[in-house]
Amino acid sequence: MKYGFAERVKYMKSSAVRDILKIINQGNIISFAGGLPEESLFPVEAVDKAFHKAITTNNKTLQYGETEGGS
Repeated sequence: MKYGFAERVKYMKSSAVRDILKIINQGNIISFAGGLPEESLFPVEAVDKAFHKAITTNNKTLQYGETEGGS
C-alpha cells in the first residue's frame, strides 16, 4: 500500500526516545531510564477487571464524548 504523506515528512528526524527504545528492545540491554517499569509489575488483572466492568456496565464506554476546554 502506498501512502501519500506531506512533503515535509521527508525531513523529519527520529526522536531521542524512539532511538533509545530501539536499542533497549534488542533485549541485551538493562535500562535504568525512567519510564520503563518492569513489565511483571504491571497490574494486568486489576486493569482487566476495571476494563471488563466499564465495557459491560455502560453501552457508551467506547463512544466519543464531549471534551472539556475553553473556547
